[in-house]
Amino acid sequence: MPPGMRATRATRALVALLRSQAASRLSAAEVEAALARLGVAVNRVTVFRALDRLTQAGLLQRRVEDDRITRFQWRSDAGRAQASAAPAPVAQRMPVQFHCLRCAQDLPVDSAAPAMQASVQALAAALEPAAVGQLQAVQLHGLCTPCSAA
Repeated sequence: MPPGMRATRATRALVALLRSQAASRLSAAEVEAALARLGVAVNRVTVFRALDRLTQAGLLQRRVEDDRITRFQWRSDAGRAQASAAPAPVAQRMPVQFHCLRCAQDLPVDSAAPAMQASVQALAAALEPAAVGQLQAVQLHGLCTPCSAA
């Protein structure tokens, strides 16, 4: 559990649900419905607050999809990010994805590659004067190779 977050039954169930479906992106309503199916009654506001806190702690990736619904996904590096005592550079803890505008496929980008780390660090530095408080993810939009060739 992130520091300052109570380990209630609902919060533990929410974390377990998201970890068990780490490959899926779920909306708050989908999380609430899944918890209800598991027999865990959770107030919608509690779900939103828990999702926000887990996102702020770096355990979830938050994304507004093309249908304008915000969905959350357990970060594959969440355990390493939380276990690390020293904060990692922003480029190492921020996931980078490529989203194809035609086929809607999400392709992971190697955010650990030195060139990508340098690019994300430069982006974070450029946004700092604009009072951007915290970056959660970087998403690139364009056409994937198969869609570009079609």
